[in-house]
Amino acid sequence: MLARPEPERPPMSHDIEQHTPSPSPTRRTVLTGAAWSVPVIAAASLAPFAAASGTPVLAFNQASYSGTACGTITGASVSVTTNGTATAGVSVTTTLSGGYTFAGGSASYTGVSDGSGKVALPAINVPSVGGSGTASAVSGAASAGSSLTAPAQENVVWQQPNGTQTTYAFPAGTKSVGDQTYLTPTGELYLGQSALIASDVTSASAQASPGVGWYITYVRSDGTAGWREPDGTVHSYTFPAGTKTVGDVNYLTPSGELYFGQSTLIASNVTSASAQAAPTLGWYITWVRSDGTAGWQQPNGTVQTFTFPAGTKTVGDQTYLTPTGNLYLGQSALIASTVTSASAQAAPGLGWYITWVRSDGTAGWQHPGGAQNNTFPAGTKTVGDQTYLTPTGDLYLGQSALIASNVTSASAQAAPNLGWYINAVRNPTC
Repeated sequence: MLARPEPERPPMSHDIEQHTPSPSPTRRTVLTGAAWSVPVIAAASLAPFAAASGTPVLAFNQASYSGTACGTITGASVSVTTNGTATAGVSVTTTLSGGYTFAGGSASYTGVSDGSGKVALPAINVPSVGGSGTASAVSGAASAGSSLTAPAQENVVWQQPNGTQTTYAFPAGTKSVGDQTYLTPTGELYLGQSALIASDVTSASAQASPGVGWYITYVRSDGTAGWREPDGTVHSYTFPAGTKTVGDVNYLTPSGELYFGQSTLIASNVTSASAQAAPTLGWYITWVRSDGTAGWQQPNGTVQTFTFPAGTKTVGDQTYLTPTGNLYLGQSALIASTVTSASAQAAPGLGWYITWVRSDGTAGWQHPGGAQNNTFPAGTKTVGDQTYLTPTGDLYLGQSALIASNVTSASAQAAPNLGWYINAVRNPTC
């Protein structure tokens, strides 16, 4: 059995906040700078006044602009002055971030200052999830900035095995990386709404341990990594930049070395891998090398080896998908053919949960007690046990239980004898 990785760091705590979903937003015009708004105040940045005469200075007419999700911000402008005098005929490009766009859909607008030295900006569309952003104006070496803000909308759904749903608010582009664990576009990794696990994260995975807590694994952009146990204990490691997590406390380096913790080398020349914790037992680790040779390590340390075509990928515990779409459990148990998406999870002492979708949209779910067939649109993908995401963003548990719509990222995990943990990040439409 693999020993628990070291070293240790002091535990981190987490408090999961629950929120009630807010009504779906509708687009409406919002007057800027109103007294009732709650802006994130950030002083407008002015380009340093150059010593040379004739250098323009840019400034927004407000340090911060406030709106509401699906609304518009109007009245924004950029002024151009030279030696304190309004300057006409200067081209200024303004760029927005955070999902904010100008009328027409572009995040960039170029205008020329008028006789009063002002560039009037088009109406600014607030994204459907709200949140913060910036407006940056540039003209040659001169620049200025202002902040954009709108109350964040609850766009994330977490469903527990008993069917209870909790909603959270995260920036657009946030990804689900495992049960109740979310990675924002800026690299912040959260457990629930407010428990910040780590920043500058580029790869992460999470697994629930029913009744105990969460196993969370992550790597930062510089290769420093962490593993957080259910009790909050955090272990720190260092790998080459570009290393990725492939499951609980397992890391795959850019050169193909698969590690359990910091120093236990599982295999080399690995191109695909997955790992799953088996609480109180150990870990299931599955991998494929570049030449198609594969391996499966059980919690007791026993390793079985297999051979598949080069390009085969692991899709979960001891489950492999070949380049031609054949899905295997182990070396020879063919589960399905013409498969385009699949996932698998071990159920210690019971067997395996295996979920797949074929190229024509027909789907299947094999569990320790039997099997079930489903049908979805072609292009549907599995996101975990018995959970499917259609090309239009509908997330289903089984054939007909619609969990959420307009979903951009999702994950699911079976909790044997209890139900499912399901996570969905939505991009609400205006």
